[in-house]
Amino acid sequence: MPSFPAVLPPLDVIAGFTLALPDNVIRTSVSVGPEQTRRRFSAMPTPYAVQSRPWTRAQLLAFRDWHAGEIGEGALAFDMTDPVFGNTGSFRFDGPPSFAASGRIYWVMSAQLVRLP
Repeated sequence: MPSFPAVLPPLDVIAGFTLALPDNVIRTSVSVGPEQTRRRFSAMPTPYAVQSRPWTRAQLLAFRDWHAGEIGEGALAFDMTDPVFGNTGSFRFDGPPSFAASGRIYWVMSAQLVRLP
């Protein structure tokens, strides 16, 4: 499985990010007593909103080449250090990343990722 490029600094969660674990429980009302509950799936993906530290043009080009080549424009999963828990996990882009200029020579990437189970 591809890995996030080592030439780039690790991604951070966006300021104000709230980690919401997925709701994986089905609740069924019954005529008498408390509702019944059960797990829907054995595991579910967890959404992340991430942002890069400022990148140079060379780092932006390295990311673009990796995104287009190794992970097929975001279609394939990749391994990366989890920005919240610090362990390695499998992630996938949940839509295309966006880039904003940060000064004259730096770029900041923002993206929605999902951590795969």
